[in-house]
Amino acid sequence: MAALLATLLFAAVSVPALTDDNLSRSLALNRELSARNGIRVLEIPVEIGECWGKISSCPDVELVVTYATGDLYDPPVAYSLPASKGWVFVGWRSESTFVVRTAIPDSNIDEAERGAWQTTKYTVTIGETGALYSLDAPN
Repeated sequence: MAALLATLLFAAVSVPALTDDNLSRSLALNRELSARNGIRVLEIPVEIGECWGKISSCPDVELVVTYATGDLYDPPVAYSLPASKGWVFVGWRSESTFVVRTAIPDSNIDEAERGAWQTTKYTVTIGETGALYSLDAPN
């Protein structure tokens, strides 16, 4: 009788899958580029795929910045920069300002396309009331 009761108490139960495909993709595929003082900088592929020669064939990658003050009654916020083919974290300029640049994947891109690629640098500032970015000149 005790064995039967133990079996019933520890029976496996199905875990329901999330129904939001975008949320599932974001949670599963995000890569944290940096974090500091409640600010997290994440890159998240828009779709699963790879490049096939031309840069335009590469899937887009979102840059998402989240900010949480840690205050119980202050909900976290998230901001998104325009999508690119990839992102590189350059560095922090202050406690709330950082620099990122656009990038392309390391493989499966034609050399002519790679040679013509120009990165764009973004300086991003996160504040209590929102986020701002400015574009630096292309490299």
